[in-house]
Amino acid sequence: MEEAISMAIQNMARRSELLVWASALLPVVMLGLGCTDPDCDTGSATCAAPETAPLLAGPPPILPCEKTPHDPKLGTLRLHPDFIPLEAARLPQDLSHLTAVPSQTGFSLYGIRGTLKTLHSLGKWPHLSLSETPLLEVIAPEDRRFNPILSPFLVNDGRRLVTGYIKTNTRGTGSILIHDLEALTPPLYVPAPGNASAAAMTGAAASGISGFLVSGMGLAQLGSVSSDSAVYVLKTPKQPDRATPLATFAPEWAAVSSVSAYTSNGIAVLGYFSGMDTQEHLHAVPSAAQATALISGTPLSLLDWPEIYSGNSEAFFVSGFGNGLAIHRGTRTGTQEVRWIPLAHSSTELSAVQAGLPLSLLWSQDTCTRVTRLVPMGPDLLVGIDDKSGERLVRIHKP
Repeated sequence: MEEAISMAIQNMARRSELLVWASALLPVVMLGLGCTDPDCDTGSATCAAPETAPLLAGPPPILPCEKTPHDPKLGTLRLHPDFIPLEAARLPQDLSHLTAVPSQTGFSLYGIRGTLKTLHSLGKWPHLSLSETPLLEVIAPEDRRFNPILSPFLVNDGRRLVTGYIKTNTRGTGSILIHDLEALTPPLYVPAPGNASAAAMTGAAASGISGFLVSGMGLAQLGSVSSDSAVYVLKTPKQPDRATPLATFAPEWAAVSSVSAYTSNGIAVLGYFSGMDTQEHLHAVPSAAQATALISGTPLSLLDWPEIYSGNSEAFFVSGFGNGLAIHRGTRTGTQEVRWIPLAHSSTELSAVQAGLPLSLLWSQDTCTRVTRLVPMGPDLLVGIDDKSGERLVRIHKP
């Protein structure tokens, strides 16, 4: 149920933004196999999808799912031997969004109840329990009459939670909510039309930058008035009082803002949905290039940075995972694989990214188990896994 809600949110958010440019585009179910060529290791090659084929969720089970043996953590999924599953925790129902906030004693989890649009504390990992009293309602009081759609992200920088929403029937008008966990002040709402994704720029790897990547159509209140799809940075040393354009999309892409992610080593992965080939495309930008764009005030063009993946838009979601990117590939009813692409800064050129050979982090043997969400938790990855026993979170670690 939560997966269906999440997919509907993503599709509706993207279509809201598309209305600014043209009539809604209907994604076709095509598979981009992405960067499988060893030449892509250089980080300079474009990792285009060389072929297309139907994307499946896995073969039918030999036995009914109720009788098929299930691992208590992974269900019927297989895990790459370079990774290990750690703790697992049952997920409360009706959680459409989830984020893990680091603390001195571990990680505190927060989530949004999709049906009520309320933000809740879930306690310390792995002992999760949904707080009965919400921390706040996500939608600003003056916007509730528009029946907004929640944007498909909830992220944090260790102190602030950031999520967003799009008002229906308003051609993409929406806002971002910023909630400071350490302050008693009310949440801050920032006008952000077409907000499609966000990611926290955290740690020393971010070249001293403190803020959030936001992909959308502008942050007008903070000085950015462009209606073009682009990626912006909300700088947050104390309060986000300035928005700076970070990256633009090439006009010939007919691009709509899509996913954003940030790796532990400071590489930004910025995506767009192309109106030309109806595929998702991901580009990797090194931390030095991010810093240069923000200091100079001149946004970089994603055209100048390597494409590390392109592929089907159905059931497509991503997360930073250590020094790399995790990508879910499958359908709305099942998982084919979770792919992991290692990313590194070039050892010979400061402003270059090297994309290693992708590997299948998790993959399906059948349709009995599916992945519902990917959530970064420090250097590890929380994976939502749903099977006959219900949905749970499993912490995946790379030794």
